[in-house]
Amino acid sequence: MIPKEAAHAANTGASGVQEFLVYASAHDIEEFCHGLVEGHYHWFPLARIALDIKLSEDVERTAQKLITGTDTLIAETKTLVNLTHRLYILTAVLIFLGAFEFIKFILGIL
Repeated sequence: MIPKEAAHAANTGASGVQEFLVYASAHDIEEFCHGLVEGHYHWFPLARIALDIKLSEDVERTAQKLITGTDTLIAETKTLVNLTHRLYILTAVLIFLGAFEFIKFILGIL
């Protein structure tokens, strides 16, 4: 059932509105609310509850994606920290070897 049909059913007293509110998307429920006419606003509180539920489910899914992304970011940051420590060590070794070669050059040792 599309939102306009559900609003028409609510306005005329036909059945199927509750099922629509259970399975409709948040956008469809919003369209349904806009289609209600005066005198049939008793459906509005139920539609509002259904809309709140749909939005909270969307927020939960978004939060779960954010948690997963954050966990991935933490793992990648740990890898980057480990690689940075290796780079520090290799830089120190390179400085030592460069200094050793410089001292050899100064002293004339081949």
